[in-house]
Amino acid sequence: MYFNFSSMHSAEHWILAGLDLLYHEGEESLTIESLCKKLKLTKGSFYHHFKNRESFSQRLLNYWEKHFTDEIIRKAGAESTPQARLKVLRSLTLALPKNTERAIRSWAFRNSKVKKIQERVDSKRIAFLKNAYWELSKDRRQADQKAKLAYAIFVGVEMILPSLDEKEIKKLYFLF
Repeated sequence: MYFNFSSMHSAEHWILAGLDLLYHEGEESLTIESLCKKLKLTKGSFYHHFKNRESFSQRLLNYWEKHFTDEIIRKAGAESTPQARLKVLRSLTLALPKNTERAIRSWAFRNSKVKKIQERVDSKRIAFLKNAYWELSKDRRQADQKAKLAYAIFVGVEMILPSLDEKEIKKLYFLF
């Protein structure tokens, strides 16, 4: 028997729909039913890609970590100077969808598995910043403090100042 799985979309389509639901409606909206409704697809097409909601959530979080951290660090890290790495990092983070951090962190408050991934992402991001600031100053303590402060600005803007426009956010990001 021949099956046409192209109508089921790719796993990435499901994950992107999940991220959109997460950003706009919160983690409680990440149900198989709401995903199917959003994509106008059946549960069968969901189960073609994912064993269950738990496996979907894990793949969504892996996607978020890869594309919103690992890829950004890789691209920024390809620059030859710490100044250029920080500049590219700022530009790439400004291009991230709004509510990303808030949605993931809100979910992490209620889910220990998500919290573990979020903390791992935080560590990767801070380590990247710390390395760049260390290259600039050769002072480990100062690099550590600047990295944490710069990261706190990034997270803080997402968490408590989400209504800031891009111009205002750029001003804050470029303080460092």
